[in-house]
Amino acid sequence: MLLPLATGCVNTAATNPQSGRTSVAASTTNPDAAQTTWLAQIEAAQAPLGPGSLEVDSAGGETTPLALTALRVDVHQAGSYARYEVEHIFENPGDALLEGTFRFPMPSGAIVTGLAMEVDGQLIEGEILERSRAREIYEEIVDSMRDPALLEWEAGRVFKLRVFPIQPGERKRVILRYQAAQVAHADSPSGRALLVPTAAPAMQGKIPHVEVSVDGQSVLAVDDHDAAENLYVPVEVAAAPAYVQERGAAGERYLAARVELDWSTVPAPEVDPSAGRRVVIVVDSSRSALESWGLAQDSVAALIDSLGPRDSFALVAADLQTRRFGQGFVSASAETRRAALAFLAAIEPDGASDLGAALDEVGALLHQSAGASLTQVVYVGDGTPTWGTTEPAALAELAAASLAGAPLHALSLGKRESRDTLESLSGASGGRTMRPESPQQARAFATFLRQAPSLRRLSAVELELPGLEGSSEDPLTSVRGPLRKTWFEGEQPVVHLRLPADAPAPEAILVHAKTFLRDEVLTRRVDLGAPEPAVGVRQQWAARELQALEAAGDKAGAVALSVEHGVLAKHTALLVLESEEAYERYQIERRSQRAAEQRDPQVSGRDLEGGDPSPYLGPGDLQPGDPEIHIPAARDAQSVEVVFPFGETKAARWEEALGQWTVRFLVDDDTEPGTYAVLVRITHADGHVEILHLDYTIDVQAPALSLELRPRDDGAWDVLAHQVLTEADAARERAEGLHDPSAPEQAATLDARRVELLMPDGQTLNLRRGTAGNFARRWQPRGAISWPATVSVVVTDRALNYSRAELPLAPPDSDSEPRR
Repeated sequence: MLLPLATGCVNTAATNPQSGRTSVAASTTNPDAAQTTWLAQIEAAQAPLGPGSLEVDSAGGETTPLALTALRVDVHQAGSYARYEVEHIFENPGDALLEGTFRFPMPSGAIVTGLAMEVDGQLIEGEILERSRAREIYEEIVDSMRDPALLEWEAGRVFKLRVFPIQPGERKRVILRYQAAQVAHADSPSGRALLVPTAAPAMQGKIPHVEVSVDGQSVLAVDDHDAAENLYVPVEVAAAPAYVQERGAAGERYLAARVELDWSTVPAPEVDPSAGRRVVIVVDSSRSALESWGLAQDSVAALIDSLGPRDSFALVAADLQTRRFGQGFVSASAETRRAALAFLAAIEPDGASDLGAALDEVGALLHQSAGASLTQVVYVGDGTPTWGTTEPAALAELAAASLAGAPLHALSLGKRESRDTLESLSGASGGRTMRPESPQQARAFATFLRQAPSLRRLSAVELELPGLEGSSEDPLTSVRGPLRKTWFEGEQPVVHLRLPADAPAPEAILVHAKTFLRDEVLTRRVDLGAPEPAVGVRQQWAARELQALEAAGDKAGAVALSVEHGVLAKHTALLVLESEEAYERYQIERRSQRAAEQRDPQVSGRDLEGGDPSPYLGPGDLQPGDPEIHIPAARDAQSVEVVFPFGETKAARWEEALGQWTVRFLVDDDTEPGTYAVLVRITHADGHVEILHLDYTIDVQAPALSLELRPRDDGAWDVLAHQVLTEADAARERAEGLHDPSAPEQAATLDARRVELLMPDGQTLNLRRGTAGNFARRWQPRGAISWPATVSVVVTDRALNYSRAELPLAPPDSDSEPRR
C-alpha cells in the first residue's frame, strides 16, 4: 500500500434524493496495487508534488524563495485515507522584515484540516473562519505589525498562506495538516512504498534535513537531501481496514466503508474487436483556458496519438462560438494529427464559455455520422459555463439529448474548474472525469479511454443501507450517494456515513446499478463486518458533505459545516493569530486548540536539522528576554520543576502540540554573557525522581570572523570565513559536551549560523558550513580585482545575534593569481 505524500485520487460527492436516518457521502479511491491495468497506469502517472515554498519580495522588487532548511512529514493511516502533518522550516537570511507567501500543492481531492505556525517560540494553532472575515482580520493585524498567517484555497489543488512578519535571521516554522486517499504505486517493487515530497530543483539544490514517520515509526532521516530527486522509501504498512468509524462529541458515529465489489459477477460488455472508435474532442477555448492552454494542447495530442488505424476523430474548439477542425470525422493519420494541432495552436483563447452550444455541436456531429458502434466524447477544459445555458439541471438535459447514449469523458483543466459539473455530466453518461497535472497523466487517461469500451461498468448506481430508515424529525436525516453514477471495473468506492449515537452500524451495503449495454438492473450485496476505530473519519464525511453543499450553491451551509468540523472549504480560510489573547480580542472560538489538546503528541520538538534526541534544554543559546525552554520528560510525569541559577524554581507544563514540557523564564538585560547551570527535577508517574543537570548560554554578541582566500586549480578561489573563537565559545562547547581536551586539534563547533559576503565584483555569496570549523564557498571573480579588496560581511549566530562588518580580503600573495 502506498501512502502518497504527493499523489491522490479523484474524490466525488453529490445528492441522492433518497431520504433516511443516515447521512451518506461517497468518494472513489483505488486502495489495491493489484487492480486492473488502467487504474495502475493512471496512478503511476500521478506527478509527484514538491513541498511548500515560501516566497518574499526582495529589495529590488523581485520575488525570491526563502531556503527550506528542514522538512518533516508524519503519516497516519485512517481507513482508506491517510492523515498527513507536514512541517516546513524556512529561514530569512537577510536583514529586512519580510511578508511571505507560502504555497503548498495538495494531492488531488485532499482534505485540509489544520494549520499551525510558530510565533515567538510557541506553536499557535489556526482557526477556520469565513473567508472575507479572515482576510479583514489579517489585513488589520498586518497594519499593526503583529504576527498573523492566513491560509486559503487559491486555485486547483494549490493553497496559499500569507505570513507576516518574518524577522531578520528568523526560522519560520509552518505546519499543515491534511488527509488524502491512499493509492498504490506501480514503481514500488513490493507495491508498498512511501513517496516523499521533494523541493522543486529551481527552488534550491538540497534540503538540509528531511524526516518521515509512518504510524509513529521513523522511516527516514536524511541530511542534505538532493531536492532534484524523487525519493521512494519502502515502507511495510498494514492493509487499510475496509470499514472504520469515529465517534463525535455527542456520541454520533462517523463511518467509512470501502465497497469491495466482486467484479467477476458483473457482465462483461460485448464489444466487436474489429469496430473502430469515433472520438469527439471538445476543447474549451474561452479566456479562462488561457493559463492551461499548453496542457490542453498536449492533452489533445495524447488523445489523437491513442487512436488506431480504424479509429477517427472530430475536433471542436468552443467559446462563444464553436469551430470545427474540418467538416467532421477524419482518420488519425500523421498528417491530420499535425493539421489538428496546428488548428489549435492558431487559436488564442478568448471570450466567454457557452457549454450548451458545445453540446449542441456534439449532437450535430454524432447525428451527421450515425452508425459506428463505439463512440466517445471527450471534453477538455474547466467546465465552467459563463454564457448561454448555465444551470446544471438544464445542462444535464441538454447533454442527455446531444450525446444520444455516448459516454462523455472529461479532462478537467484550469484554476477555475467546475469539477462538480463535469463529474455530474460524465458520471450520468457513463464516462469518467480526471484532472491531469502533466502530459504524462493526459496520456495515461487516453490509454484508459482506449480500454474503456471493453471494461465492465456499472451505471446509474444507487446505494441502499438495509435496516436504516430516516425520520424527518432527526437532524441527521439525509442520505448522500456518489456524484459519479458510473463505476468502472476495479474501482472500490469509499462510502461515508453519519449515524445517531443509538443507531446500529450497517452490516452491508446494497448496490443497485445498470450494466454496460444492458437495461436490466443488477443488485449486489457487499458485507461490511464490524467497523474498526480510526481518527479522521468525521472530517472525511464533512468533506463529502461540503462538496454537495458547494455544488448546490449553499455558501452559508458550507461555511457553517467547514467551521464546525474543521475542514477548509472554498469559502473559508485558516487564520493564525499571534497569541491566545488575540483570538479572544477578535472573539474567535478556539476549536482547533481543543482538538490539538486531544491529539496524541506527534511533534517531537527537537531540532529537525539533526542532533542528539537525549534530554536537552533548548534553545541552548539565548539573548536576554523571556525565552521558552523545552524539557522532553515523559507525558505522564507527575511534575517537572526547573531550578534556575538565580534561585527561582518554576513548574513546567505539558505542551500537547510540542510533545514536551515547557517553561518560560526571564533573562535580564544586564545578565552577563556566559554559561549557566540549570537543575531539572522530574517526578515520574511511578513516583521516582530523576535529576538532570543542564546548561544554557547567554550570548549577546555576534561572532567575529576573519577571511581567507585559497587558489583553486580551476581558476577560481575558495573563500573561507573563520570564526574568531573566544573563551565564551570554549565554555559553550564544554557545556554542550563538544569539547575534547585530549584533542586540541579538533575543530571548534561554530556559533555562527549563516555567513553572507558582498564581494568586490558585486557578487553575493552565501557561505556553506564546512567540515573543518569554517564557512566556505567557491568564488569566480567577474573581471579583474584590485588587491587588497574590501568585503561586506553579514553574520548571524545561533542566538540570532546579527552583525555587519567590512573586512579586508587578499590572496596569500597579493601579486598572485589563481592557479590555472
